[in-house]
Amino acid sequence: MQANLLMQMSQAYMDKYTFAERTQFTWDLLRACSISPGMVGFLYFAEMLMLCTEKPVSGLMRTTALYREGAGRFDVTWQSVERAARMALDKAWNSSGGNMPICTRPGLDEKNRPTITEFLAEASAYLLITHGLKDAVSMK
Repeated sequence: MQANLLMQMSQAYMDKYTFAERTQFTWDLLRACSISPGMVGFLYFAEMLMLCTEKPVSGLMRTTALYREGAGRFDVTWQSVERAARMALDKAWNSSGGNMPICTRPGLDEKNRPTITEFLAEASAYLLITHGLKDAVSMK
């Protein structure tokens, strides 16, 4: 049931918004989370987040698969993508004082940041709920 709703939300999101609009939503969310375009991991995060909104169920099953797909698009190793994403998330988490707008699960504080997988799950869910939920529900 939940996977089906995610797929409907993703489809509504993909149908309603152009690639440029989806990219803008993604970049705005990353900036709001203190992951700035000046960070090496910014484009990698943006690419992985776009992939997660396109394939919400399968996209997060294996984060390594996201690293590999991102690496292929940027002609770098998947380890480089993972390292840059981890460093960008660490820097953003530290600069925000452990107070990112989308990462609200209990147990997160200045010392305990979300993992990349957790961050991508929260961020993609936020984008799909914010921009795709109303249209997905009306598709039923």
